[in-house]
Amino acid sequence: GTVEQNKKLRQAVGQTDPGRSLAALAALVRTAPDFAEAYNQRAIVHYRRGEFARGVADCEAVLRLNPHHF
Repeated sequence: GTVEQNKKLRQAVGQTDPGRSLAALAALVRTAPDFAEAYNQRAIVHYRRGEFARGVADCEAVLRLNPHHF
């Protein structure tokens, strides 16, 4: 991601409220659809909220964008 995208990612991940974090990550994915790490972080939030199907969908997007993503 760009410097600005990485800044937004850090802000989104730093949110204490999972709903706000998810909203910020969703906005980042909309504005930067090729930024694999935004999908990865959103997948983590989905997993923590028990939204496993959504998390898996985001993980699949990560791997489409970056097949070697850990």
